[in-house]
Amino acid sequence: MLHAARRGGASPEQAKGLDGEALAELERVPQESRNPWWSATKGEAYVALGEWELAEVAIRDYVTDPKVPVFHIAATLRQLREVWEIHRENDEGAALLQLLEARLTGMRGATVELRPEHVRTMRAMDEPTASQRERVLGDVDARPVRWYRAALDRAASVAAVRMKSGARFGTAFAVAAADFGLPGDEVLVLTNFHVVNRGGC
Repeated sequence: MLHAARRGGASPEQAKGLDGEALAELERVPQESRNPWWSATKGEAYVALGEWELAEVAIRDYVTDPKVPVFHIAATLRQLREVWEIHRENDEGAALLQLLEARLTGMRGATVELRPEHVRTMRAMDEPTASQRERVLGDVDARPVRWYRAALDRAASVAAVRMKSGARFGTAFAVAAADFGLPGDEVLVLTNFHVVNRGGC
């Protein structure tokens, strides 16, 4: 709500008041009526207030709950990434987003689609700290985050080959010329023959 209120012209004090009221309403919900969405909403409210550690703890209760479907976690991730744009706020927001994306990539049946500009942004960010990892993902080792970071690095070399009309026609990836024994420090684009023959683009 803070984010939406600011866009609507509210002052920071007014916007924070709205999110403070939202937290108070959430605390009034009886324990037996609190479902996983309760934790997700509480996490978002703390994000709005800039209380990152409290946001991380609340979101952990949501993303580590085995009853929460992959679709719901993906929806929360999309909300934080595309509506809140928390990775543009500060290092804490970027770390939280990395951890949520790492969590989702490790779930059965999940897919994570990242635009090129997002891959560039995440690669430029530091890896989340051990304490951040524990607050969001619980007591797990660093491998999911390391694998996620490795995937970002690999994704940076993948390309889409498009026809003159702009339609996507195939895929390719960047390689160093030296890897093929060629002189110089050029970067080559490697793809299948059928992608660039006369019947291709």
